[in-house]
Amino acid sequence: MNIIKLSSLTKAMYSRDINTTRSYCMDLSMNADDFDNIFYFKANSIMDIRNKSTEFYVDANNWPDISFSNGIVSNNGKKDIEDYSLTENKVKLLGPAWLANNITNGISKSSKIFSNEKELIQQYITLDNHENKIGIKQSIIDKLSKAGSKSEPLTNLNINDINITKEIISHFLISKNPNIMSRFDNMMNNDNVWNAIKFTKGDVLQFDIIYDINMFCREKYNAEDQDFLVKITLY
Repeated sequence: MNIIKLSSLTKAMYSRDINTTRSYCMDLSMNADDFDNIFYFKANSIMDIRNKSTEFYVDANNWPDISFSNGIVSNNGKKDIEDYSLTENKVKLLGPAWLANNITNGISKSSKIFSNEKELIQQYITLDNHENKIGIKQSIIDKLSKAGSKSEPLTNLNINDINITKEIISHFLISKNPNIMSRFDNMMNNDNVWNAIKFTKGDVLQFDIIYDINMFCREKYNAEDQDFLVKITLY
């Protein structure tokens, strides 16, 4: 398993302290090809990568549709997933039940207390990809668009920017697995052109997703934002 942490993406999307342990894990499986042609760099060799002038950019429009709402949830910081009344351990079902637990002070861990239960579940599905820019996909694309473009790429000098491509490359460079380093070496050519980072079966993309609970409440409740450690395993 090759875990690639996209912590720059998490930092850019949320102002909360990302060093805290996420409440639950969210596991998804996707095709490795879904993440091709997103992250690019320009270098002819591994020796070039650390040069100040090495360029990086992200083609944000190629970010794929991801069904976060159907992600499989499991314990992480919290250890109580088995206490919830869920027909399936999915984000869209846990979310309303988690809200129920909060507003009843732990008396109920079932979304059945809500007369609009189906509507709440649908909200999680809608948030996967919502055209008015409140969707998770739209939020991710907005942040990725700040990670350099083909016409205005970032470089190694952009240490304060959301330089996600550089972060991914760093993962390959520090790996003690010779196969990982070899993979990265094979991504490059000697023609001074843009090289796309290629993912393969077994790679795991990892970042955080936090749902603002106020998006689901008609009234103000003392309820937790719902935070997940996302793990997308590629096949």
